[in-house]
Amino acid sequence: MSKKWAYKLVRCPLYGFAGISKLEDRLLSTVAMQRLSRIKQLAHAYIVYPSAVHTRLEHSIGSLCLAGRICDQLELSQKNKKLVRIAALLHDIGHGPFSHIWEKPMHWINGEDFCHEDVTKLIIKNDPQISKLLKRTQDEIIDIFDGESSSSDIISGSLDIDKLDYLRRDSYHTGVAYSPFDIERVIRTLQNL
Repeated sequence: MSKKWAYKLVRCPLYGFAGISKLEDRLLSTVAMQRLSRIKQLAHAYIVYPSAVHTRLEHSIGSLCLAGRICDQLELSQKNKKLVRIAALLHDIGHGPFSHIWEKPMHWINGEDFCHEDVTKLIIKNDPQISKLLKRTQDEIIDIFDGESSSSDIISGSLDIDKLDYLRRDSYHTGVAYSPFDIERVIRTLQNL
């Protein structure tokens, strides 16, 4: 791991030490990102599975870690890797309280097609801390979310970092082995088509 991607190390129970760049560390320190530490990944599932108290912040860091590894496997440029890693880190920043349960009232207000990804893009564009940190890369990151980048499938596709992380993380924290898969094999067999 190069020094650029290891400004700080964060220990993840699933992937070991995750390297965080200086910019990613600053993004993690924003109010918008830190609020994810108070949003449970599985909402109220902890009532049945008491250990399911992991957060959207943990999932975002895990997604960032997987994104970096996938970018390396696909041999993406350093610039694209930076953008993909930031998109992975920020991908759930638009989640509200109670996770996906929050989206139902938002549908009543904003229409059926409205989702937390729309809020994510609004935060990236309008949050003063985040927009100041992202500067000129804001639009490129939004393009990833909108499917207009060659790297969009890494963030949102049939086999994306979101699914790869939450399947393993939710299984780990609930103690339910509903998704045993070999993450190393999945990453190693990815090809840039």
